[in-house]
Amino acid sequence: MPSALHRYRILDTEPERRFDDLAMLAHVCGTPMALITLVDEHRQWFKSRVGVSVAETGRAVSFCALAIEQHDLSIVPDTLQDERFSRQPAGNGRAAHSFLCSGPTRHADVHALGPVCVIERRPRTLTAHERGAPKWSSNWSFVGV
Repeated sequence: MPSALHRYRILDTEPERRFDDLAMLAHVCGTPMALITLVDEHRQWFKSRVGVSVAETGRAVSFCALAIEQHDLSIVPDTLQDERFSRQPAGNGRAAHSFLCSGPTRHADVHALGPVCVIERRPRTLTAHERGAPKWSSNWSFVGV
């Protein structure tokens, strides 16, 4: 039986304005990178990306694979100092980023599909204004998007 992600038939599709608009909403946090990420068994694939040139990476080096395990807004002020991420190959001091904030995208039956992320190259956190923004106030959902 195909996973919820595969039932959407969205992996490896062309960019779509509705997803790019979501990435731009996340980018409002003032970070140089924002992603709409879908995570399958083997990789993380970026449906929409701002400030990131690659379209996908393997799941083994995926910060997003760890982020989708969260049920709400997840803020990692410095991935290089966070034990969960320091063990990832991308977190071993060669990372192009340090700050990660993500909110989950979920299928109607609550299966995690991947996160909406904002990423910064230096440690930081969200301001109270950024944290309270409607884009983070509830789980993103592909239903009706």
